[in-house]
Amino acid sequence: MLEKMIDFAYGALIFLILVGIAFAVYQVFWAKAPTTAEQNLDSVFSELKEVKQNSCFDVVIRPAAGDYSFVLYAGGNSEPACSGQPCLCLLQRDTPAKCNVVPNEKNDCKKGLCVVAQSVLPVVTKSVHICNADNALSITYAV
Repeated sequence: MLEKMIDFAYGALIFLILVGIAFAVYQVFWAKAPTTAEQNLDSVFSELKEVKQNSCFDVVIRPAAGDYSFVLYAGGNSEPACSGQPCLCLLQRDTPAKCNVVPNEKNDCKKGLCVVAQSVLPVVTKSVHICNADNALSITYAV
């Protein structure tokens, strides 16, 4: 019985290693690399998640070819990719919106972080200004 369990564990380990190798090969040869605009969205969103109350800071973004914009939607929005939740979206011409939902967002700014109004930010600048004033989250051009 113990011998069969050991054989099963070795088999499972070999299977997991093969799955890992297959995934790595897929990532190297077939996975699509994110565009500069998508990388900028990820940078801004990762900083947006970490903003503290009553603090503001700038996030430097990489120059990208083509026009795109960031939109910070409040809760209850009509963007299909957000499902009515507050989110930060990347909008580009001829591509579907790519959105990230703002975590731990509350509908009442007195209870926690909230998005009060929609902020549209066409990216033609070198940095984005993220601000959390009294739990009201916003993004604007950096000055």
